[in-house]
Amino acid sequence: MPLLVRDSPHRLQPAVIPCHRVRSQYGVHLISQSLKHNTTLIELSLAGNSIGDKGANLLAASLQENNTLEILNLESNGIGCEGTKSIVDALLHNTVLRCLALSENPIGADGAKAILRCLRDTSSLHNLLYNSKCHNSIYHIEATY
Repeated sequence: MPLLVRDSPHRLQPAVIPCHRVRSQYGVHLISQSLKHNTTLIELSLAGNSIGDKGANLLAASLQENNTLEILNLESNGIGCEGTKSIVDALLHNTVLRCLALSENPIGADGAKAILRCLRDTSSLHNLLYNSKCHNSIYHIEATY
């Protein structure tokens, strides 16, 4: 896990957990619990860690309580429709996350609809990145406000 270095008394530089470093749902659980009590971390990348829907559900629960994380990268994590819907529902209660990356996850048509609903219903989310060629479907959603 990378070392986090303070760049001011109140903010930490981005935390990047490299591909395949989160090796279990327990690892996602620990990250999720930390996010619930986080007061300094503003950017987290879990790209390529294959957390799946279960991991996304755990992170969604922490996003409802977190009030500092502004950027979350969940690209290439095997997150399907269920996990996408959990994250979207959490963002309806989160007022600080402004950028979410979900590219290369097999979210399906219902997951894409949930993302569009999220963009319509949240005021804090300014950037949502999704591009995928998963499961013989091609989706591209990129929104910047």
